[in-house]
Amino acid sequence: MFATSLLLVQTAQAQTDQGVSTRTVGSGSAVVGQPYAFTVEVTNNSAPQSVGLKNFLPEGMTLESATPSQGTCSTPHHGAGGLDCTLGELPTGGSATVDIVATPTVPGAVTNTAVGQGEFAPADTDEVTITVNPAG
Repeated sequence: MFATSLLLVQTAQAQTDQGVSTRTVGSGSAVVGQPYAFTVEVTNNSAPQSVGLKNFLPEGMTLESATPSQGTCSTPHHGAGGLDCTLGELPTGGSATVDIVATPTVPGAVTNTAVGQGEFAPADTDEVTITVNPAG
């Protein structure tokens, strides 16, 4: 009975190691009313597969643009601040990026959430806190 449990744990760990990784990079703090640019990168750590990205802007940020290095991005019908990207197939070790520009409307600390997922891999979430300074 323990051997079966151990086998399941090892299988789950192997799937995690062979999935996708998501990383968000921004440049310093943001200012209310001024466009803030950041990049989300999705890397395929598994066999070649199709990958995608869902990005959730925090309340108080308005999406201005999203430019993928490959594939397409669109805003979902169900809510403001969301972004769905179909990035296409990535080879093993390959990456795709999405350059996002958003304008903050309120000062304070906000959290952007990016979720990358592969066709055969579990989702990987990356959260980044952005400090938004008052205009002025």
